[in-house]
Amino acid sequence: MRIVPMRNESHEPLPVLGVTPEAPVSNGQTDSRVSSVQDPQSEHLYELQLAQPLPSFDLSKTLVSKMLSTNAHNRLNLVMHRFLNSFLVSHFRFSLLCFGCLLFVPTKIIMPAVPLMVATIVLPPVIFVTFFSLDVLVLLAYHYEFWFITTLNTLNWVALGVIFGDIRAISCIGLWLSSQSVVFIDSNFRTFPTAVKSIMISGPFLIVLVVCCSYNLVVDASFPPIWIGDLMLQSRQVIVFTASTLSVFVVKKAFTKKNRLKKRLRDREADPDAAQGRHTIPCVGLHARLKLKHLKVTPRVGLTNFSASALTLLADQENSTTTTSTVTNNQKLKVSPHDPFVVSARNVVLPGRLLSWMKAPYVQSALYFTGVIGLSATAIAWVVILYHQERHSTDQLKLIVSATAAISSLAFMFVFVSLAQRSLVRLVVWNFDVLFSTFQGTALAVCLLDLLRWEVSSCLAVVAWWLWFHCLLVLDALTPSLTRKLHIRKHFGLPAVILVLAVAAGCALELILGDGRVFSSRLLWSVHVVRGTGFDLHTSTLAVQRTITIVGWFPRLLVELATGSPDQLLFIHRHVEYFSPYATFSDPAPTGAEDDVPKRAVSTLWWR
Repeated sequence: MRIVPMRNESHEPLPVLGVTPEAPVSNGQTDSRVSSVQDPQSEHLYELQLAQPLPSFDLSKTLVSKMLSTNAHNRLNLVMHRFLNSFLVSHFRFSLLCFGCLLFVPTKIIMPAVPLMVATIVLPPVIFVTFFSLDVLVLLAYHYEFWFITTLNTLNWVALGVIFGDIRAISCIGLWLSSQSVVFIDSNFRTFPTAVKSIMISGPFLIVLVVCCSYNLVVDASFPPIWIGDLMLQSRQVIVFTASTLSVFVVKKAFTKKNRLKKRLRDREADPDAAQGRHTIPCVGLHARLKLKHLKVTPRVGLTNFSASALTLLADQENSTTTTSTVTNNQKLKVSPHDPFVVSARNVVLPGRLLSWMKAPYVQSALYFTGVIGLSATAIAWVVILYHQERHSTDQLKLIVSATAAISSLAFMFVFVSLAQRSLVRLVVWNFDVLFSTFQGTALAVCLLDLLRWEVSSCLAVVAWWLWFHCLLVLDALTPSLTRKLHIRKHFGLPAVILVLAVAAGCALELILGDGRVFSSRLLWSVHVVRGTGFDLHTSTLAVQRTITIVGWFPRLLVELATGSPDQLLFIHRHVEYFSPYATFSDPAPTGAEDDVPKRAVSTLWWR
């Protein structure tokens, strides 16, 4: 990947290097810096570049700047710097103890203090959220993950409010905001160091909530059952499902943010802007979408030397045109520094004669035919499985169709993965979205195998569905030269996505509304404690939870394949960051007019 400094950002704290779209470089400068020649092998080399320009935004737009006048806003910022921020942080930590009291102390004992506890829980997150950047929140709202986590978060705390069933339910508003601030973390440029520490507590806190609901440890709480058709869900099972899923995303975001902040803090002393209270905010929700771009030249010495030379050349050009750094409210996302990354289309998972064989038209036709047969047979097999009437005459048909589906899908998947680029496969395999999807799909497949009583024909249908589920996850590992030769387009994956979602939704409906003739549920886990009702987890309940997650998570792939650019990668992306000219509230209060320029701009923008 060729990485160059971002343009039009005169206020960068360091000459940060990141992925950018193609930047024109003059031939004379290139010849003086990079010794490169045209090489026939260069047609197989690709580098990662931005699929679309990174957006700009106004960091000064916040709720508090809109509600207050200029003088009041400036005074509030000074108060937050001096003592209010530390007071609210202590208040937030104390609110965790208050929530513990609401969970474990009988209501009749703490009833006089319940309103105060509720206020203690609600107040800190409400105040902190008013300092979040509204423009960054708008950018976050364009990401599917934002709405997925927000939906889970809302269901989680609404369910807890139902379980409380009294005045304690009001505290769920503050708890919802506290959890939602994890999703909003990229817009937090005033208190992000403190927020990261708080987020580190949120993951274990959600696990504690799961344990409390599983073992019925919440005092004075009702756990009303929720009937969905013939399927009974315990209300605490909703929290167990949502809180456990939320904890995965919270822990992921917390550790990603913490690790990226550590890298920034190592360079803090060398950063002249850091001494002035200015910061580079690493993002964990926003990211840069990438594409594979053909690399037209090949270095004499090696790929890494070529990238390093290009970096030096473009960095010198940037420094020669950069003027004195100025403080401004208008910022732009920039790609975080990454090592050079160039891939060869010939370096596939299974090199050898397969690549040459695939050039033959009849081999390509056979591959397409196998894929169509496998996908169609998988759909037919699941229609037969979910068909309610008991007809023994269909057993043989189901076995034949399921075997055809499994064999054809396996053959297509084998060729598909064998032609994937190795380095891209590694990037895909270690991608969080892919790991999360793989876990959900595999867990559902295991549940379905058990629900279908491990019948051979049903197992083959489940295996075929599982193969198509994972075939979609390696689309990014196919290089443009390969897809061009095989006439493969990414929107060809739409039928597979529809099949995956249709089977998951059909299984969920059968589990919820069916009469038990298709799926046979059994007790998977049972917990009984003293003076508490038991917590029973059946395979049907676990399967419904996994199908809900897949049906909620996978539509993002459907939307991107249907409406996105064909060159844009689905899972592989790069971290981004942005520059903040404002001191955090944890830093000493700014003196003089250093911080007044952005503040005056805040009022001008909102009141103009």
